[in-house]
Amino acid sequence: MGSGLLRGGFKLKGFGAEISAPGLRKNACVAQALQSPDAPESLSFFSAGCELSRVGCRFVIGTRLVRQGVSSVARSAWGGGFVGRTSLDDGGGGEVEEEEEEAEWTVQDSDALYRLHGWGAPYFAINVAGHLCVRPSGGTEGRDEVDMMAVIDSLTAQQLQLPVILRFPDILHHRMRELQGCFSSAIAKFGYQRHFEGVFPIKCNPECHLLDQFVEFGFGLEVGSKPELLIALSKLSSRDGALLICNGYKDSVYVENVVLATRLGIRAVIVLEQIEELEEVVACSQRLGIRPIIGVRAKLSTKHNGHWGETSGDKAKFGLTVTQIVSVVYRLRQEGMLDCLKLLHFHIGSQISSILVIKEAMREASHTYCELARMGAPMGYIDVGGGLGIDYDGSKGHSSASVNYNMQVGAELRK
Repeated sequence: MGSGLLRGGFKLKGFGAEISAPGLRKNACVAQALQSPDAPESLSFFSAGCELSRVGCRFVIGTRLVRQGVSSVARSAWGGGFVGRTSLDDGGGGEVEEEEEEAEWTVQDSDALYRLHGWGAPYFAINVAGHLCVRPSGGTEGRDEVDMMAVIDSLTAQQLQLPVILRFPDILHHRMRELQGCFSSAIAKFGYQRHFEGVFPIKCNPECHLLDQFVEFGFGLEVGSKPELLIALSKLSSRDGALLICNGYKDSVYVENVVLATRLGIRAVIVLEQIEELEEVVACSQRLGIRPIIGVRAKLSTKHNGHWGETSGDKAKFGLTVTQIVSVVYRLRQEGMLDCLKLLHFHIGSQISSILVIKEAMREASHTYCELARMGAPMGYIDVGGGLGIDYDGSKGHSSASVNYNMQVGAELRK
């Protein structure tokens, strides 16, 4: 029969007993322990009230149950700390007591349990009251701290029904400034002669207020469909020289709208992802008498094992092989449009966990870019397609939920 421990300084005597341990704290960890693979049979958790039933014994308590030999999941959730050990006599007549008192739960224990310092910094933390707090501007001193418990209490006091969505525009502003700053620092460090331009994919979040903030900051937009293209044109038309990257399926209407966008003062780049798209672009350009900005998406051999890693490498669905890119150059030269080819794009996936994969992709793309320039294309843009990951689990490792680099390292490598 399994062993167990209860806080409160009480004794258990035999089966069929009913005891009460008043004044003890609730803790959701009890559910995790009782549902673990190591939990004894017939042991279950019913409610936060809470009633625990085990072979005829009913424990009416309001606390956590710590059991010797719980699963590794439960052990790690409690930081590996156990307060003592007790056991129940198989015959039911034995008496058991706890051997020592558990230490009081602290804010540091909560931080270690949920790893906010790993995945949440610098925006999420636990304050001195033990509440989750948000620091929208990324400060560490807590001057702009928003106590989420206070926010929820305020909402419920106003009879607002949960759940709700809370938006923090300052987090977005801080991330944009940080991204721009990392690339600016890398440019200065290596003496790079050009500049960095951020481009936000509308498919990630098409909400109007969000797109307005990106455009106001100076970022361009990326589209992958006709509806997204129309949204982007409405947002960028008021900003001369705005950058618009156009991917996705391209029929004649899509191509025509992209080509016409140049008359609005927008740097609209139509990126070829399938070799068949080239003829539509050439025909539209000749029909309208407008010379478009053309890019090609390269299908790199570099492959990664992260999120959407199956879309990377030689078997990727989208992108042109080196042979196809060369044929694009010959076709554009034949039509007198080689000067329109100015961008090389690649995208090897999202949530790339290893910096070595990014390094290899940049090396391969750089060779392709240089060869295009040697063949006579003026070039001017290299679109690295995102992919920098987020350390979701805070481990700074190689798992698909983590990364082994930071934003500054990624920016320096891409320069």
